Amino acid sequence: MAALFAPKTLMLLLKLVALALFAALAAQPVLAGQHFSAHPQALQLHGTVGETAAWLALGQAALAGLCWYRGALRLSAALTFLLTFALVGLQLHAGYIRTLSLHIPLGAGLLALSVVTTIWLWQWPALRTPATPD
Repeated sequence: MAALFAPKTLMLLLKLVALALFAALAAQPVLAGQHFSAHPQALQLHGTVGETAAWLALGQAALAGLCWYRGALRLSAALTFLLTFALVGLQLHAGYIRTLSLHIPLGAGLLALSVVTTIWLWQWPALRTPATPD
């Protein structure tokens, strides 16, 4: 059980969840476009993928909190993932109440944020806490 909560394992899980969230958010404009191209069932799938994205964002925020707690992630990075979760929740709400003037630009911003945070996690060690000398 201790290996599951090892910082390297948590960071790998965080990276994988970030990739899954990116994939879900990237599918959203395609599904919305399919709806407007006379495929009405695509809107139902758009909602389902949006709800899945919200659960993924919750998992990402929880994993980021665990990574921070275990010393594998900086606090500012963990808070960024918490902000992502809050914004995905707002996005989901705006979509269900059909406030497209908020839903569409927020969706574009979330996709951009997801790209940046995913690249951060996989490429730059700046998000991780600095190694302490032994």
